[in-house]
Amino acid sequence: MPRIARRLSLIAGFALALLLAACGATPQSPSSGPGGQVPTETTRTASDATPTSTPAGDAQPTGTSAQNNAITLILAQTPTSRYDPLRVSVVNGYAATISTADHQSGCTVFTIEQQSGGAWSAVGPCHLMTPTVLVPIRGGDTYTQSVGPIGGAGGAWQPGTYRVVFRYSSADTGTPGGPAGIVYSDPFTIG
Repeated sequence: MPRIARRLSLIAGFALALLLAACGATPQSPSSGPGGQVPTETTRTASDATPTSTPAGDAQPTGTSAQNNAITLILAQTPTSRYDPLRVSVVNGYAATISTADHQSGCTVFTIEQQSGGAWSAVGPCHLMTPTVLVPIRGGDTYTQSVGPIGGAGGAWQPGTYRVVFRYSSADTGTPGGPAGIVYSDPFTIG
């Protein structure tokens, strides 16, 4: 019983920290419009996934990718115009399941940051009035989401330089030393 209580306490603490980071650390931009608040597509290769699946070994990056340990972030489609979506995949190369919080930019699991004056700022905060959910990504799986144009008025990207940030941790917070980290994509320009 004490082990279960400790594990539940750790899970609740982790969920609260992710909730606060997801909802409180994302600055709201006056230029953020209602467009892009809901991901246009989600793909997961877990056996219980209902959307279209793509096996991790078949992920073919057509854009750029970044890797942190066993996590690979792939920009499969970067916007070529201010109205195109951004398609991002994360490949979990760990044997263990990782988890990440939704309610990031455009209500996805990815934070989109725009560079301004040498600093990076998150754009496209999620305004859904639903609880933040931890999304598990099993070892060897690929998770893909498309993010509609965010950060600009009229459903268009604001011209500029962007990057994608993916934060993850061990899905089993009761296991000390599990995988955790942050992966940044290479910067890309829209506009």
